[in-house]
Amino acid sequence: PEPVILILSITATGFLSIPLQDLLIGYTDSILWLTITAMIMSIGLKKSGLTERAALGLIHRFGRTSLRLGYIVSFLDLVLASCTPASPARTGSIVYPLVRGMIEGCKQGNKPVPSELGAYLILLIYMASMHTGAIFMTGMVPNVLNAKIAHELLGIDVSWMLWLVGAVPGLLSFLAVPWIVYRLCPPTLQNLDAFAGQTAARLAALPPMAKKEYLAAGVFLMVLSLWSTETWTGINTTWVGFLGVSFM
Repeated sequence: PEPVILILSITATGFLSIPLQDLLIGYTDSILWLTITAMIMSIGLKKSGLTERAALGLIHRFGRTSLRLGYIVSFLDLVLASCTPASPARTGSIVYPLVRGMIEGCKQGNKPVPSELGAYLILLIYMASMHTGAIFMTGMVPNVLNAKIAHELLGIDVSWMLWLVGAVPGLLSFLAVPWIVYRLCPPTLQNLDAFAGQTAARLAALPPMAKKEYLAAGVFLMVLSLWSTETWTGINTTWVGFLGVSFM
């Protein structure tokens, strides 16, 4: 596991070549802690059950065709990218399991799901993840590192909102991705009304929305609001990440 490799590497390097205080200097960087706090919040959102409830609700309400289902999972990834700086945590841990459930839910009796539907959705969430990670400064770890480099080498301060404004072309191309993938990899199963009924049953089986889900939603909206208004409020982006984790 990566944490084990990291600890062993620090231990060996600190003993053989580099003083420990030099090895650990990177952990004083606020950009690193922004990434860490965002990942912790993404875990909290998943553990609260809010992401599953929201995804099932969207699928039940809008996912009646393969194309519309593609747009739903893409927009879910987009929303999560606003505060999840890693595609494994976002697309791999949250969106992909939901897509697998959608594919399995489209089975009719003992008949296998048409492979074209699975191919379309799996290819789509990969392509969408590449876009969503670039649209938000907190969508990928390299983004915040690039913002740091811009500040150190060029003296340019890139705020969360400024990055989003600069990513408008990427957002426009993101809107076309589900349709383009749909045309290049068309699923034979296009009408998903039968699956919508199964989704409704799963949604109805969920318990009433718990306090932790309300808290997770409130924290998510608060953090997103503070990140997007940093230019006007002057509130440090990393401090906002710590605030969100503290509330959780």
